[in-house]
Amino acid sequence: MTLFATDGKIALIARDKEGSCSSDGLRMSVPNEAFDACVPPDPFRLTWEGCFQDLEDSIPDFALPEVVCAYGACLLVMPKGQPKGCDEEDGGALFSCSLSYSYDWSDQEYTLSEPYHWQKSVDFWLNSKNSTGEQTKTIDISLGNVTIPAISEATSIFPNSVWGFRRLPGNALLLLPHDRDDLAIYVAMADGSDEKPLPSWMMGGSA
Repeated sequence: MTLFATDGKIALIARDKEGSCSSDGLRMSVPNEAFDACVPPDPFRLTWEGCFQDLEDSIPDFALPEVVCAYGACLLVMPKGQPKGCDEEDGGALFSCSLSYSYDWSDQEYTLSEPYHWQKSVDFWLNSKNSTGEQTKTIDISLGNVTIPAISEATSIFPNSVWGFRRLPGNALLLLPHDRDDLAIYVAMADGSDEKPLPSWMMGGSA
């Protein structure tokens, strides 16, 4: 299953090899609380001789997110297990909400609509004619208030990954981690077609 998420300036494409979806796909808005519920809690820590150490298996299974289920009527974030005595097949959820029919596509509601054909976006990125050949060949990359936070967020979530930056024709970047093949991030760059010269002081000039 392929996940495609965008706010119009940044797009994330992720491949979930164990996920499943209806054959036609679907388009949805997801509340921020659902994303928060997908973040596992930190393990408990104890200190020995002044050094903190994480306690393995200190977080119960019912506190660890495992599966996100998007049904026609509701959205659920289900844990890895259930508390003792609960039905494993019909237990509690870390997050749940009902389907909204407002269609305002906010980050506070769960909404469904017709599928979005994300493949057309990828084709446009790779073959866009919005920039000239000179702009495409320049070595200068202009990073703006959208690009830098996106790079910072990616590197904080995957601190051990080395990222490749592919310059796209339409004045944008495609971020690809070298150690995995299931993730790509598209980021629009700031408008900077002219290559910025190096400061004179870097070249031995006057201060």
